[in-house]
Amino acid sequence: MKHRIFFTIFFFIALFAAAQPNIRPIGQILYETPDDTMGSFANGILFKDDLEKPIVDFAKPGDKMVHVSTFCIIDDIVYCTYYANTVGKQETPAEQLARFVTCPLANPQDKTYHDLCWTQTVAKAENREEILINGKHITHLYDIVLLRKDDKTLYLAWTLALDGEYYRVYRTYDVQSKTFSDIKINQFTVNGQTVDFRTSAVTNLLKEADIQFKPMQGDIGIMQKLSKRTESGIDYYYTGCYCGPFNCLMKSRDLVNWEFVSIPDFPNDSQWENAVYVKGDRAYYCCRQYSRNNTAFLTYYDLLKRTWHEPVWVYETQSRYDFIEWQGNLYMVHSPKDRYHLAIMKIDQGELSRSYDVQCAWVIDSFYPFMQEYKGKLYMSFTQSRKHIWLSNFRIRPLTTAQVINKFRKLLED
Repeated sequence: MKHRIFFTIFFFIALFAAAQPNIRPIGQILYETPDDTMGSFANGILFKDDLEKPIVDFAKPGDKMVHVSTFCIIDDIVYCTYYANTVGKQETPAEQLARFVTCPLANPQDKTYHDLCWTQTVAKAENREEILINGKHITHLYDIVLLRKDDKTLYLAWTLALDGEYYRVYRTYDVQSKTFSDIKINQFTVNGQTVDFRTSAVTNLLKEADIQFKPMQGDIGIMQKLSKRTESGIDYYYTGCYCGPFNCLMKSRDLVNWEFVSIPDFPNDSQWENAVYVKGDRAYYCCRQYSRNNTAFLTYYDLLKRTWHEPVWVYETQSRYDFIEWQGNLYMVHSPKDRYHLAIMKIDQGELSRSYDVQCAWVIDSFYPFMQEYKGKLYMSFTQSRKHIWLSNFRIRPLTTAQVINKFRKLLED
């Protein structure tokens, strides 16, 4: 009897949701609220279950803050990066270090930790040797990403400030020998002119090229998802770059020298992370905006025509996105309401304004997700409350609102 009452209530909720269209665009805004549709709600219940059964927490005992993860899996070994604060409890760039962790997928508790770099504040607080680069002190450290174009060499790249100015730097990791290179500075190229990848040099180079851009403010970020495109017989790896309101699309042959491609040319309020994924001749692009906005913009750059598609505006709450291609479809993970929701959006490649969330999970303060596929399974790493770096399996489920309603009709008829 109790089950019949529950299913009856749930059925009427489903009927109400079905009366609402999945996508309610006004202009180019996607007004769909993810868990207003029963398909997304039902799929989200199981999505939540997936995320709450983590494989491993990459945070190290003694860490007071951890954030922004990237990972890959090679030959059943998991490789993960994030940054940590071992001095204070806040996200404070003067107190942070860049970390690289490995563990067997079959025995994830057998973790090996490597601290790749740290600030002078960490060196003083923990009696570590201070690291100098070109004779300059490391005053700040921020987002680290793991970049991979083959299974032999991993590029561990992060941003740091040398005597106050932000640079992009990297170390390589040889998978076979388990050895690291020294810390080196990345390069940035515009119209054939190359400089060190640092704030002032990139700013001057863009000005010399007469490119209109927003000012670079704060740390320089590189998004962790790479997607490959072959151009004139050369493999290029695309991603996004950001520095405060400055955002751009860029590519690289070697993951060391990054070449400027384009900046969105329509009015927007961009700030920080900009996810990129190349599929065919399009570079799909989603960028968060200043907190005075409650949307991000979703668009794509036509790599043949060199034009930007008119954006659509997606509800978003100041988090980071990531694209993944799965079973012939393109999906994006984002935080549609707050950092207590994670949703998987199916990108409609024919008409962006018809993109919609196929599943939305209620989670506990979980954000900055990153997705990878390995041996036919989907994996996601994410931050929880800046205390944990979780890795979980998850599934993208195809259940639609119409299918949910039909199932409940059958239950009620039995």
